Order: sequence, then C-alpha cells, then structure tokens
Amino acid sequence: GGTGRATFRLTLAGTNRCVFCGQFGLAATAGAPAPSLEVLGAEHDEITFVGGEPLLVDALPAHVARARELGFARIGVETNGYALAERAAALVDAGLTDVHLSIHGATAAVHDYHTQEAGSFARIAAALAVLSRLKVTTVATTVLTRSNFRVLGELPLWLHTRGIVAWRISVPRIAGRAAKAVDRVVPRLALALPYALHAVGAARSLGLWVGIDGAPLCLLGPFAAQARAGETRGLGAPCRTCAARSACPGVDDYYLRRFGGDELYALDQAPRANPPD
Repeated sequence: GGTGRATFRLTLAGTNRCVFCGQFGLAATAGAPAPSLEVLGAEHDEITFVGGEPLLVDALPAHVARARELGFARIGVETNGYALAERAAALVDAGLTDVHLSIHGATAAVHDYHTQEAGSFARIAAALAVLSRLKVTTVATTVLTRSNFRVLGELPLWLHTRGIVAWRISVPRIAGRAAKAVDRVVPRLALALPYALHAVGAARSLGLWVGIDGAPLCLLGPFAAQARAGETRGLGAPCRTCAARSACPGVDDYYLRRFGGDELYALDQAPRANPPD
C-alpha cells in the first residue's frame, strides 16, 4: 500500500437540500473512470467513502469490508448523519474506523436551516451518541455561512462534549446552490472570519484539532497555520505581490467579482502551514 488518504465517491444522490451545496446540479460525467478500490489501495493506506450521501447506498458495508480486505489501515465515511445511528454498528463490524460528519450549528434551528431538512440535527445527535459508545473516531465539518458565522462560537464545546476529536471550518465554494443564492449564503470574509478565528481559539483550548479550508491566509492572522492546503480558488490584485501567494487558496473568482478584493492584502512573509500539534 501507499500513504495518505483517498476518497471514493459512491453516489451523487443526497438526502438534504443544503443551502450551500456546491454539488447541486452536478451529474456523473463521461470521461476517465474513477480508480477502483484495488488501484487506490496500491497508492494509499486510508480511504473515505463520500457522496452525495454514502449511507443511501445499501452496499456501503460491503464496500467497507472490501476496503478492509485490501488492507486500508483506516476506513471512513463522510455523511450528513442520515440513518447513521441505525447503521453504525454494522459499518463498524465491516471495518469502519472513522466518521466525517457535516454539522452546521449547535442547535436544531441553525443546523436544520442549513440542511433544509427538519430533524437532521436530531439525527446527528443520535448518531453521535452511538458513535461514542462504539468508540469510532469522529470529526466534523462546518460550512461558514452568513447565517451561522455569528454563532460559530457555540460549536467547539458542543462538539467536544460529544466526542468529536477534530473540526474543519470550510468557506463555501460559490457553486451549485451557493451560486444561486450568494447574498443569502456567502458571508463577507472580513466580517465572518474573526468569528471563525475566535471559535478556532476556543476549539484549540479544548484540545480539538481544527483547520480552516478555503480562507485567504491574509485574513487568518495568527491562525494562518491552521489553513488546510487545497487548490487555489482565485487571487485578487493585492495577491500579486504576496509572499504567501503560492500557498494561499485565495477566494472564488465570483466572490472577487461580486465583492471586490478590498479585504485582501499582501503578506511580507508566508506563514508556516499545518504545523504538527
């Protein structure tokens, strides 16, 4: 086997109607076939099954079992919590080691608004209780939106007390549903990121590993090292002379067209990314 974690998409079908969903409107496209589990197993030692919603796939336990047979050291599933409380034990028996949950607020009002699915927060809470009993490593992802950035600080303690070990805050991509409702979904980053950074500090004080995806490094201040590496989205005029340009995700081109780049500024030295905790 190789090193690092691969992803294996099982479906584009979903159960929620998330207001920020960047996959909305996507269809499976023709082209090079996705690598098989066997091929991925030769190149990686960990894997996560993703969707859409992987728990819609009846054969998910069989896929997990096959991944275990192929020698993956860790096997995860990325899910919104759909049917997870009911299916977790069977998945763990098949070889599941970790779960990656989408959690967008510490209350039903906030979370269910984002998923547009009543009861989705209750399903998350029920699943977390089961995962804790089964001792499954669980991490959470929260998409940063206009509707949750002011209450993001409520999440670290909520996550910590429910056994979450790591948390990722993700700036939404302006695609799919988010592109259709930019002014309702996508926050001005100079307004939202200070709240996110306050929450990052609270999470770290609780011992949670925390990372931020898709945020320009110049707006992360002392938490720039928490930025997770990823593809570059777009770079504004101030970015041309920035020392961190090659390592920075920038912002979506649509964001620059809609809001301008006055929030961005050039750094005189690149921050050291992803230090070991």
